[in-house]
Parts: sequence; structure tokens; C-alpha cells
Amino acid sequence: MQKKYIIKYILKILKKKRNFKEIDNLQIEKFDYFDAKILDSLEILKFHMNLEKKFKIRFNSKDLTSKKIKTVGGISDIILKRLNI
Repeated sequence: MQKKYIIKYILKILKKKRNFKEIDNLQIEKFDYFDAKILDSLEILKFHMNLEKKFKIRFNSKDLTSKKIKTVGGISDIILKRLNI
């Protein structure tokens, strides 16, 4: 699976939750959806569960406490890593 597809899916979910300004393609991987408050605490849990279901993976506690999980690029890297295990 390609990272590009994962990022596209993540953005699709985030855009459904909140309208946010378009970000150029160079910055999209660095976009911090957590600090931008796109999702509230309950929505973050649902978001992670949605990703786990879609990609048939499980985030472990290390993934969920990692700084990488806060950004679009970081969470897509975690998903790719889980898919390749």
C-alpha cells in the first residue's frame, strides 16, 4: 500500500470533521491535526479506531504516545509500519 493513499484517506476523514484551510502538498505531511484542534478528544479516539478498521491494524501504546501520531505524515508512517509487520 502506498503512503499517498493513506494520506488521502486521512485527509478525507479530517475534512469531514472540520473545514480547514487547504495546505499545500509540501506541508501536508507536517500538518498537525492534533494541535490544530480538528478533532476533539472523543473524535480522536474514533479517528484512530476508524484507521485501525480501514487498514486492519492495531495501534499499540507506543504508537499512541508517539509524537508522530499527531501529524498526517507521522500517522501514515505508523500505519505503513503496522501493515508491514
